[in-house]
Amino acid sequence: MAQQNKPSIPHDAKELAHAQMRDLAARIDQAKANGASVRYVNTLQAEYAALSASLGGDDPAQILNNPQPAATNSVPFGPQQAVAPSCSSVFTANFAGTTGAIADPVTSPPFTSSFVVSGLGTYLWDINLNTAITHTACADLDITLTSPSGTVIVITTDNGGTNDNVFNGTLWDDNVNVASAPDRAYTNLVTATPLSPEGRLQNFRGEDPNGTWLLKIVDDAATNTGTLVSASLDITTLAAAPTQATTNFTKSPGLLIPPGAPTTTSGTTTDTMVVSGVDTYLTEVNLYMEITHTYAGDLDMTLTSPVGTIV
Repeated sequence: MAQQNKPSIPHDAKELAHAQMRDLAARIDQAKANGASVRYVNTLQAEYAALSASLGGDDPAQILNNPQPAATNSVPFGPQQAVAPSCSSVFTANFAGTTGAIADPVTSPPFTSSFVVSGLGTYLWDINLNTAITHTACADLDITLTSPSGTVIVITTDNGGTNDNVFNGTLWDDNVNVASAPDRAYTNLVTATPLSPEGRLQNFRGEDPNGTWLLKIVDDAATNTGTLVSASLDITTLAAAPTQATTNFTKSPGLLIPPGAPTTTSGTTTDTMVVSGVDTYLTEVNLYMEITHTYAGDLDMTLTSPVGTIV
C-alpha cells in the first residue's frame, strides 16, 4: 500500500493547531470529571478528531488511539460537589448558546447569547459555564449570566489585562481549587482554565433551570473587538431539594495579625476549628468572621478543609 502523504502545513500553523488540540483534550477530561453530557463530550472529541484529520492524523494529546471511558448522563458528584446519598434523579446535561461578534460599544449594544434549557429537574444543584471567546484585550470584557428566574451572576469584569484570547476555552466553575478571575495571572494567547468566576454560580442553586438563560458580554472599551465562538452550560439538577441539616461551630480566638514584610518575615496567622458530629456529605459552608484591621486590603484569607481543599 502506498504511504499517504501528510498535508504540507506551515510550522506556526501546526503549533497553533496542536495547542488547540491539547486544550480540547484538557476540556474533554474536565467535562468528564464534571459529569457533562455524552453529547457535549462527543462534540469536543469530534472537534479534536477533525483537527487531527486536517493535520494528516497528528494526535499530540494521544487520545485517538486510547479509548476513554464514556461520559454518562447520570453522574455521582466528586469530592467538591457532594450530594446526600438519599437524593435521587441526579442528572447533568449540556446546552449550547447562540454565538456572534462582540461589537464596539460606541456603535452597538452589548452582545447577548441565549441558552434554551428544557427537560431538566426543577432543582438546580450545580452549573458550569464554558466559553470560547476570541478578543484582543480581554480586560475590556464584562460578562454576566442571568437565569430564567432573573438572578444575575458576574462572571468577569475587567480581568485578563491586554492579553488576547485568555477566555478562549475557559471552564467557569465554582468547584475548582484555583485562583478566581480577578486573582489569576494571565498570559497572552494562553487560555485560563479552569477559572472560578467573580460571582458565585452557587447562587443559582435551588432555582428551576428550565427556560432561557442569557450570557451578556459588554465590551467597555473601543477599538479592540472579539467574537463569542462558542458557549455552553453544564447544568446538574435534582428531582427535588436535598435534605440538609445545618450545624454551627464558633470560637473567639482573639489572635494577633502581625504586619507582613518588610516589617517581619511573616505576617501569617493560622487558627483551627474542630468539626464533629455532622453528616459525612458536605453541601455548603458559610464562614463568618470579625476582624479588626487598619487596612483590610492587606489581607489574604484562605479556608482549608480536613481533606486539604483550600478556598
